[in-house]
Amino acid sequence: MPLNIIIGNIISFVAALFMTTSCLIKDKQKIFFLQSMECITLAAASVFFKAYAGVATLLISALRNYIVSKDRFSTKVMYIFIALTAFLGFLTNNRGVIGLIPVAATIQFTLCQKYCKKLFSIKLMIFVNTFAWVVYSLIIKDYSTAFFDIIATTACLVSIISMLVNSYKHR
Repeated sequence: MPLNIIIGNIISFVAALFMTTSCLIKDKQKIFFLQSMECITLAAASVFFKAYAGVATLLISALRNYIVSKDRFSTKVMYIFIALTAFLGFLTNNRGVIGLIPVAATIQFTLCQKYCKKLFSIKLMIFVNTFAWVVYSLIIKDYSTAFFDIIATTACLVSIISMLVNSYKHR
């Protein structure tokens, strides 16, 4: 395996530790700070994977998460982030259609951070988002991220199915 892929996976593993830690924290500001750190770390890893649209979208996501943590994520700010993500994502894309996955996933997550309010829609948003990142991670050989995102995707799917089953039982 090429050295850049090994280094990228080591850095991605550190990013996964930030995400895992954010799941254990109860303070909203600290959660979004740790998720910003995850995005910055994944952006560094993406340099080693030569996945430059991923670098751009992850850095934008880090800033977005920080703004969300400060309760400054207005509709206007959301549209600015969507435009910035699309512009820089397309500008830095060096992987064709594959490079558009992080752009689409980041835009989807940005929209949902603003508009998804109910638990079911939030879980569905996380499922769709992590599934997209699993596909992308496997293609660029970021196996550390893919592994942790498969766990998150599976957990979301189990939770969604459980919610649907419980909803059906209570009819």
